[in-house]
Formats: sequence, structure tokens, C-alpha cells
Amino acid sequence: MREIVHHTEGTKEQSQDMNSVLTQVLNHAETVLSSIEEISSIIEQSAASAEEVAAGAEEQSATVEEITNSSTNLAHMAEELNEEVSKFKL
Repeated sequence: MREIVHHTEGTKEQSQDMNSVLTQVLNHAETVLSSIEEISSIIEQSAASAEEVAAGAEEQSATVEEITNSSTNLAHMAEELNEEVSKFKL
């Protein structure tokens, strides 16, 4: 009988130890989950920022293209003006 009680107490202690370990594992898992959620949030913010930068770069590219076209048109107009002005020289 004593032996059964002894084994039962040992089993009880082992169960308590396992419960303690499982509680620690659960706490660590919650910490890891919280960290993952924070990282996910940071990644989402970074992705949004990258999209904003890409949109800004696209706008700049379009503006540069407009300036290039305007400069080309202005150069042609200047040539035409020079040709017309040269007709009036003495």
C-alpha cells in the first residue's frame, strides 16, 4: 500500500511539474505570438510606405517626361522663330 501511495505521490509531482512546464511554454508562445503580430504590423507599414514611394517615383517620372516633351517643343519653336527672324534681317 505504501508503495502505491509513494508512486501516486510521484505521479502527482510529475503532473505538477509538467503543468508548470506547459504553463511556461504557453507563456512563451504568447510572447512569440505577440512579437510576430508586431513584426507583421511593421511589415504592413513598410509595404504601405514602399507603395507610397513607388507612386511618388512614378509621378516624378511622368513629370520629367512632361518637362522633356516641353523642352523639345520649346527647342523646335526656337528653331522656327530663328528661321522666321532670319527672313527679316538686312
